[in-house]
Amino acid sequence: MTQTMFVQPSTELNLTLTLERKLDLAEGVVELKFKARSTLPPWEPGSHIDLLLGPDLARQYSLCSDPQDRRHLSVAVLREPASRGGSEFVHDRLEEGQAIQVRGPRNNFPLHEDAPYSVLVAGGIGITPILCMARRLKAHDFALVTLVHELPNLIREYHLIDHVAAIREQSDYVVFAS
Repeated sequence: MTQTMFVQPSTELNLTLTLERKLDLAEGVVELKFKARSTLPPWEPGSHIDLLLGPDLARQYSLCSDPQDRRHLSVAVLREPASRGGSEFVHDRLEEGQAIQVRGPRNNFPLHEDAPYSVLVAGGIGITPILCMARRLKAHDFALVTLVHELPNLIREYHLIDHVAAIREQSDYVVFAS
């Protein structure tokens, strides 16, 4: 089913993307991989997009894809039991092949690559932008200290263990705390 979602007026960049893949990462967590019709604007780790899901229903999600991939954007969405409509809509109504309006990307959570070292702290689904930042730092051979404030089992449930293992092998410190 191909259907265009609600378009909300804005002075920011609005994009129409197609939901290429909707993947269950874990119970209550889906990854949405959107494909652009043309080259996407550049973005940096820590950036987010707004999914425009309907009238008065716009939700921000951190990008967790590779900033070098200028044809795709990915986000991971946790189903919130007390959802105000966003995560419920994403989990129950968004379908592969569907066109959706997206605003952004923009970055209110920039990575400071000029810092002498970095401490990255995350909890829950908040690991997604942190992994993107960690990959960027390691790609540029920065010293890295990562603190993942989660139980390792949760990381495995989110299918992020391979990403965390790769960072752990190359990092100065990776600490798991519960």
